[in-house]
Amino acid sequence: MPLSFPVRVSIIMPCYNAARFIAEAIASVIAQTESSWELLVIDDGSTDGSAEVAGRFNDPRIRLISQANAGVSAARNAGLACARGEFVAFLDADDRMRPDRLQVALEIFAREPSLGVVVCDFVRFEQDTGTYLPTQFELVGSWRAIPERVVNGIAVRMTEGCAVLAHPYLQPTFLWTQNVLVRGDRARAARFPVGVAICEDAWYLLRVLPGARMAIVEQVLVELRRHDANSFSDPAAVLEPLLAMFTALQREGFSEAVTARYREGEGRALLSLGYHYRTRGDRTRARWYYGKALRMPAARLAACRGLVALVLHR
Repeated sequence: MPLSFPVRVSIIMPCYNAARFIAEAIASVIAQTESSWELLVIDDGSTDGSAEVAGRFNDPRIRLISQANAGVSAARNAGLACARGEFVAFLDADDRMRPDRLQVALEIFAREPSLGVVVCDFVRFEQDTGTYLPTQFELVGSWRAIPERVVNGIAVRMTEGCAVLAHPYLQPTFLWTQNVLVRGDRARAARFPVGVAICEDAWYLLRVLPGARMAIVEQVLVELRRHDANSFSDPAAVLEPLLAMFTALQREGFSEAVTARYREGEGRALLSLGYHYRTRGDRTRARWYYGKALRMPAARLAACRGLVALVLHR
């Protein structure tokens, strides 16, 4: 059914048992200085009344879509299938947008029509204390190697070619679904990996980025909530899915140059897992991961050092 208002941005919000937070997340969308958006709330089989909370908002721009529980990737894919905007954004049901989050990105797209993705900075805040932690861009500094320009009075770091090849170390840690705005046709051409619950956002974005120019805005425009349900105490819980992601991406038919970058990512994940298990005294697993890394030219020297450390520190 055609909408009676223009939609510049489709915002996809997956939701599973987020009744405590979703009203705040939706309110942050309604407060946007850019008003031509639609919000697709994908209720993924919640049992805590999340859909009822979302349904209380009387705004024609908000659509509630309910499905049986299938995981966050399936929920976001359902949103992509329904998204009608010129651009696509994502917001989890426990996070918040700052009021100018959409406007800033759209102004950059307007001045640079060949861009495929605009990325902004974000902060985390504690659920219980409300304390803001360092920004994500402060934690991951490699993006600063990309040259800076001024676009519409905004300092922007902008790749001149494929974002995957321009970024020096391909660290997906500064790219999250919540802090990107993607041109709609590019966003809808990719899908999240169904059945993957960790690193699924990086996996999707590394499907979106090949061939895209990217702009990075050093402004905090998104706030991510930290609470017990989204924390990991074991680094391997993230590193193992990261390794699986880079390994699988190499089989997805990207260009030789992009595939080579994903192979470099696989090598770094192997080295990180080797180090993780070596520092925890699991020599067998450390040796296995370092051995796998030896097969990759970019990781070979570091893998040799790791194996030597294993021998010297019995």
